[in-house]
Amino acid sequence: MLEAFEQQSYQLHAETLLSQGIDYLEAFSELDEYTAEAADGHFIDHACLL
Repeated sequence: MLEAFEQQSYQLHAETLLSQGIDYLEAFSELDEYTAEAADGHFIDHACLL
């Protein structure tokens, strides 16, 4: 259930930012040829568990 919530929350935020024309990376034209994605690390599987 939490995974579904996270995916829906991400989609809603992405749509809101896009609809408002918010693009924080627009000023960096050297990034135009790339797809930029960001993560805070909470959803990345680690190589090992401690």
